[in-house]
Amino acid sequence: MVMCGALYYNLSDLLYRFAEGLRYLHCKSINHRDLLVPMQLHASLFKMAHKLQNATSVTACLILCSQIVAMFVILTTYILLDSEQWSIPLVFESIPGISTVPLTVIGIILCGSRIPFQVENCNIYLLSLHDQLTSEPKLDRNSLILVKAMLNKRFPYMSACSLAKFSPKLITSIFGSLLTYGLLIVNIKETERPMGKNSTIVIC
Repeated sequence: MVMCGALYYNLSDLLYRFAEGLRYLHCKSINHRDLLVPMQLHASLFKMAHKLQNATSVTACLILCSQIVAMFVILTTYILLDSEQWSIPLVFESIPGISTVPLTVIGIILCGSRIPFQVENCNIYLLSLHDQLTSEPKLDRNSLILVKAMLNKRFPYMSACSLAKFSPKLITSIFGSLLTYGLLIVNIKETERPMGKNSTIVIC
């Protein structure tokens, strides 16, 4: 769990540093040779992003599914048990699950969502470089080709088996579903209580 989040965060940090390098290039006169190293770095980051997505997709999916199921089980147990059924050992046993499971889900998704955010920043600086090159009196075609080549590459979204892209919206969807499920369980519990009383009267 921690490893997936750390890998996502490290890649997003590399993309952030690359974007800062592009911002520095934007502040000076651009030469074809100045873009060769950024072009190689961009290609390396592109390959790294695809390899990371392929390597962690299944693992991230299994982690998220297990953690989401754990949250649903904990919520169901908490709702269905009456107050007199709760004991101190049960409370202490539930605390780690209640606290760490949501944090794990949020952490992995937020770390994964930083990657497309930093990629977007890189593309903004590349577009600025493109505009700067096209507005110069003497057009540097070689530099323009390199910038266009970097802009045409599409970085992958970090996802869970391509079923769910890691973004803040996914967090809202998960916890929205959890809230809906919790309200459904509460409603079922409330409707079953009068039925239980009526059945007891009939038996007597």
